[in-house]
Amino acid sequence: MVMIVGAVLFPEQILSLFTSDKTVIASCGGYLLLIGINLFSKSGNIIIGNAIRGSGNTKWMLFTQIFGTIWIVGVASVLVFVCRLGILGVFLAVLLDEGVRALNCTPCQGHFELV
Repeated sequence: MVMIVGAVLFPEQILSLFTSDKTVIASCGGYLLLIGINLFSKSGNIIIGNAIRGSGNTKWMLFTQIFGTIWIVGVASVLVFVCRLGILGVFLAVLLDEGVRALNCTPCQGHFELV
């Protein structure tokens, strides 16, 4: 939530930490918001993914990594080259990838054994 609030209220100040180019600072505030939104599914993926690995189900994680790599390259290619979205297409592909991975790993939650 802090990242989303910061991206909405202080995008110029955050971006000015990384560049002094006024054009980049003016055009990239929306990308910070997308990153903030992406952090929810990314955090879930880290937690659920490590729980799945810790339970010994490493094959499932291998399959989701292979699927995720093919998925993000394919979706990003379509959004960038076919839909002509440029860097926004890459950000949307990452957002979709994290969301799909979160949904893909969630059904495995019930298969853990308590030790």
